[in-house]
Amino acid sequence: AVGFVVHCRILLNGFNTLSKPAAELLRIPELARPAWAIFDASWYLSTYGEARTCCGHETALALDYYLRAGCRLGHSPSPLFDERFYLEQNLDIAALVRAGQYRSGFDHYCQHGYRGLSPHWLFDDTLYGRLYEDMSLENLDLHGCFGRYDHWLKSGQREARIGHFMFDPQYYRARVIEAGIALDDLEQRGPFVHYLYSLYRLDPELPPSPYFAPDWYTAAHETARDAIAAGRVRNALHHYQLH
Repeated sequence: AVGFVVHCRILLNGFNTLSKPAAELLRIPELARPAWAIFDASWYLSTYGEARTCCGHETALALDYYLRAGCRLGHSPSPLFDERFYLEQNLDIAALVRAGQYRSGFDHYCQHGYRGLSPHWLFDDTLYGRLYEDMSLENLDLHGCFGRYDHWLKSGQREARIGHFMFDPQYYRARVIEAGIALDDLEQRGPFVHYLYSLYRLDPELPPSPYFAPDWYTAAHETARDAIAAGRVRNALHHYQLH
């Protein structure tokens, strides 16, 4: 894989981030963490009203609030991890969270789930491993990658790989160009992460795959329009994937 070792070797300064609880992992210096172990304070405060009520717009307070209370409310730490999806897809883990064995679904993912569970409705961990023979956990471990999602975020999304059949990085990038949207943010974050953040902005929904036409889908399905308007789903593709 192009740049595989360069992008994945993040065991720096003696840190070993494997199997750490979220409360520890999110406080480790960013370069020594997996790419999915992100707490985006600005996004978090803009997304969750409960957090704003407690913290205002003080981003320095947001992480403490998330670890103390927000994780128990089903909050996600960033757009890269979907807490609700993770728990709904793994009911046994949801039961362990309710029982207090883990603080949240994300806490479980940090300690165990990154070894094979899907953290988001638009990334299929099993598929990624099946499509690319170099995505075995043994090979990822050898190169210091923390699961397949870590590799996808760091390099796979830029290498024309596929992490889900409903998201094609090259196809999405072409749609961004067609829409006249500046590429700076996409080039910095990568196509997949750019799309995840677009779910929380008032951006027009661009098709991320040749297999899905969001304009047609919303025009054809009143239930999808209603769910989007009510905020129960983020966009047409989100509705399609979940419902």
